[in-house]
Amino acid sequence: MRYSFMTPIQMHGRVAWLLPLAMLLCSFASLAQVGQTSDKDAGDCDRYASIDDIPSRGIKKADYGFIDVDLALPPCSAAYASNPKNSRVQAQLARIYFQQGKFEQGIELAKASVKDQAISLSILGEASRRGVGGFSLNPREAAKFFQEGVERGDSDSMRGLAKSYSIGIGVEKDAAKAVSLLQRSAALGDSNSIFSLAVAHSGGKFGLTKNLDEAANLVRKLAESGSNPAAQSFMGFLVAQRDRQISSEARAFAEPAVVKLQRLASQNSAEARFILAANYRSGLGVTKDLAKAFDLYRKAAEHSHTPALAQAGIALAGGDGTEKNVAEGRKFLERASAMGSDEADAALATLWGK
Repeated sequence: MRYSFMTPIQMHGRVAWLLPLAMLLCSFASLAQVGQTSDKDAGDCDRYASIDDIPSRGIKKADYGFIDVDLALPPCSAAYASNPKNSRVQAQLARIYFQQGKFEQGIELAKASVKDQAISLSILGEASRRGVGGFSLNPREAAKFFQEGVERGDSDSMRGLAKSYSIGIGVEKDAAKAVSLLQRSAALGDSNSIFSLAVAHSGGKFGLTKNLDEAANLVRKLAESGSNPAAQSFMGFLVAQRDRQISSEARAFAEPAVVKLQRLASQNSAEARFILAANYRSGLGVTKDLAKAFDLYRKAAEHSHTPALAQAGIALAGGDGTEKNVAEGRKFLERASAMGSDEADAALATLWGK
């Protein structure tokens, strides 16, 4: 905010007027600085945690799970302190908190911003899907939040609802709808959806024919841009699978991803921890270490991250990278199963005939 004013100074020997006038000028200057700081903080919040692309300012949307919290949290917190009713800042701060596992704080801000910011519906949906932050585990309610977000054009909600349709939890299973939603979200530039489509093609999921070339085509550009460490790491896996060894090309993709993932994992990102665990389990981009892989799965599972719950449960039941604890592993697997994990279902069937 800028202030412009003119104050006539007529001395006529009254030097005493200068002191209060100087104080007044300082007060206006201080207010001007507060306004400038607020603008800068809001700009930096967009720079590191934007909820959408802003081409005119050269800003790309920050992928949920891969927001650099150390860079994003200070300006977003300062912008919120300056204007706590700014719904855009509320939504961006909500995503940061949710990524950190501060679910109650994230949900509070998501609720406050949901009227103006459709992306907040995806946070509420995810809270219902995971049963965190005071929400009970309710896949049907999660799907309703995602559906509303889809109707309002939110790409994160499209990806969330696609997941619901892909596993048939909260809605009737429909692979075609899942793919359609991911394609819509990807067309809007959502890199996490592009990544999800690539993974689906690589494994022949959602009714798609297994096609590693198509998976690589989808993810290569994203990986080469360096904007999404999940895509970089996955491209490394695809190249290693193609070459049947961890080649120099595979490492060229994986190693930079590992550096980013390690930073994000240290900031409590469950998504980063889960992907990094896969690198440690396979030895791609890092020295193979099953104990580190399990520790990362376990920490991601603390955020009720469904795939991490499944992997931690499998590791505990088999004693992979950790002391074998079948009873504890079963708890993890049953939790993941309730959230729709096919891997957890398969492990439970194998171990206990369920």
